[in-house]
Amino acid sequence: MRTFKKLEIKGEKEDLVNFLKEIKSKVYDNFTYMSDKSDDYAMMISLPKEYTATFLSNEIERAIAYVWLVISDNLLYVANITPNKSGQLTYNQYNSIISKFCEEVVKSDTIKDISINLSKEDFTIEDFAGADTALKLKNWINSANLSTLNTNHYDFKRWCDFIFTSHLTKSQLTSSQFEKFLIEDVKLYDEDLVSKIVQEYEYSLDILKEYDKHRGF
Repeated sequence: MRTFKKLEIKGEKEDLVNFLKEIKSKVYDNFTYMSDKSDDYAMMISLPKEYTATFLSNEIERAIAYVWLVISDNLLYVANITPNKSGQLTYNQYNSIISKFCEEVVKSDTIKDISINLSKEDFTIEDFAGADTALKLKNWINSANLSTLNTNHYDFKRWCDFIFTSHLTKSQLTSSQFEKFLIEDVKLYDEDLVSKIVQEYEYSLDILKEYDKHRGF
């Protein structure tokens, strides 16, 4: 599954403020610090000016975009990247811009005791759900009649195996990740069907969580 990359810089808040101040002061080949935009952004989200930064990119992958950065607690991160005109960035455009920004801007200034993490672009269902839950999910998908969902006894049993494993292992698979997996990897393009499967997933886990509360777990 393809995702938008995330860029996070961790450290003490004072170090992050100094780091942000440094990168604002420099000149780059492909990025320009936009002081007015950054100040407006800080005001909009009710933060001090030194906790935000906005950069405008040159054309990268046929897109020009604003890169919005925020400090929250001990984390400096790219909150969003938006095109300078209306519309949306593609995965390729967004990820190319954030990768170049990381390489050209963030890594241009090294401060001790901060760590830089740029997430990868492609994830598997195992990355999100965990190996055990992903295996049970694939067992259900590979055998189920997805048009009728769980009307078959064996389909229902495999679905339950997936749900129980997700619950017992405290899988981190979110509804949006599950939906993305069904569309992109399983190639389910029926929106109503995908929505129904995801809703059943949410409902089933909610029931198990309430059961645990009732039992005092």
